[in-house]
Amino acid sequence: MEYKKFKEYILENFQGKRVDEKALRAVFKGEYDEYYNTMNHLVDDSIIKAIKRSGPNGLKPTLHKRYQVLRVEKKIDCHTDEIKGLHPVFNIDGYLANTSKYISERDTVLTIDNFIRKNGFLIDDPASINERSFQIFGKEKMIRLDSTCKSVFSFNRSLENYLNMYHTPEPFFEHSIDSEYSENQINVLIIENKDTWYTLRKLLNKGNDSIYGIRFNSLIFGEGKKIIRKRDSLTEFAMSYYDQSLPGNFYYFGDLDMEGIEIFENLVRVNPELKINLLKQAYLDMIDESVKAIMPDCSEDQQPSQGKVFFSYFTEKQVTCMKELLDKGKFIPQEILPYGLLKKKLEKRS
Repeated sequence: MEYKKFKEYILENFQGKRVDEKALRAVFKGEYDEYYNTMNHLVDDSIIKAIKRSGPNGLKPTLHKRYQVLRVEKKIDCHTDEIKGLHPVFNIDGYLANTSKYISERDTVLTIDNFIRKNGFLIDDPASINERSFQIFGKEKMIRLDSTCKSVFSFNRSLENYLNMYHTPEPFFEHSIDSEYSENQINVLIIENKDTWYTLRKLLNKGNDSIYGIRFNSLIFGEGKKIIRKRDSLTEFAMSYYDQSLPGNFYYFGDLDMEGIEIFENLVRVNPELKINLLKQAYLDMIDESVKAIMPDCSEDQQPSQGKVFFSYFTEKQVTCMKELLDKGKFIPQEILPYGLLKKKLEKRS
């Protein structure tokens, strides 16, 4: 169904009411991806609003189970001239077609418009989002946190770039070991869990100069899934933190479970410019230790992972062993290799 007809149907039948997402999907009668984009378009245009406590609909990409259909005022002609007079960077045609949205965002839009016209010279110099936010609104977190402000930037796609703002990547928890880069290479080890990150850091500070024969320059605490974020990605962090001329080798070490495997798969996918390897021997040591005790159960919310890249590092026999364990709903945590055991293994291989 065309966007305009779908919007008219929703407003005609549900304005001011709550409606099940499933009911709207049945009316739309199109491909789910197209329907998903249309629903997000309706949210951006302030036609509907997700009822977050209703929970996800169980499909991917995910929508909410219920939505509030907002009351939309009819176009008010008195705002037409004002909209037409906005700076061209704004989505003027969009606001003319949706005057109610303009009215709801008017104060924020006019504040930004006034800043551009009176302080445009400030835009010549780049600024972080918080810095620019303070210049415009007198509040450093307005652009990041205010819901109306976020809606304005979403609706006016060129605005962020025009205001010459840059994102400041949230840093990963990193520990530098060796600042001397041999042969124009750096080796970085990413560790999923904090305890293991701290243990390896402690071992390297005790005089060990390598882990499984690899001399690492730094250790990064991946903080679970944080390491696979697309915005402020590992690639952006590496480019800003390390010398951009250095290619670098990244190694990953996490729990041996579906989630840990999927983190590695996504880490490789999200950062195609980086050379990311698996710290294979650490996993083999985990498997060796696992036969000495009963392994814990995986959490019920873990999703299956094909692990195509992950399993490519191992022999067929090793893969079979790991899959048998996972199929039983068990997993091997990194903590199976405590300080004393890791110390002995590393000393043995040094």
